[in-house]
Amino acid sequence: MTGVRAAVAIAVKDWTRFIRQPFLMIISVVIPLVFIFFYSLVIPVSNNNPIMVADLDGGPVAERLIEIMRTIHSDEGPYYDVRTTEPGTALRAFDDAEALAVVVIPEASPRPQMPGTPSWSCG
Repeated sequence: MTGVRAAVAIAVKDWTRFIRQPFLMIISVVIPLVFIFFYSLVIPVSNNNPIMVADLDGGPVAERLIEIMRTIHSDEGPYYDVRTTEPGTALRAFDDAEALAVVVIPEASPRPQMPGTPSWSCG
C-alpha cells in the first residue's frame, strides 16, 4: 500500500503546485502542443519530396529494389514518393531541390559465372 500512498502524495503535491502557479499548467499543455505542431510539419516533408531513381539496368534486381523502395511506409503513409526517370532528369531535379535524393542503378555488366558459385537472385 506504500506505493499507492506515494503516488497519491505526489499527485497532491503536483496539483497544489499547479493551483498556486497556473503558469505551470499552461506550460505543461502548451509545450506538448508545440512539439505536435513541429512534428506535423516534419512528417509530410518526407512524403512530399520525391526520390528520383535512374534505372539504367532495367533488370529484375533493379525492378525489385524499386518495388521495395515504393512499399516502405509507416502508419502515417509512405516514406517517400519514388519516381523513376532518366539520370539527367533525376540529377536536374536534385540540383533544383525538387527531389530529396537520387538513386542511380548502374547498368549491370555481364560477368561469366564461375562453376560452383551461387548466382544472385531477387526473390
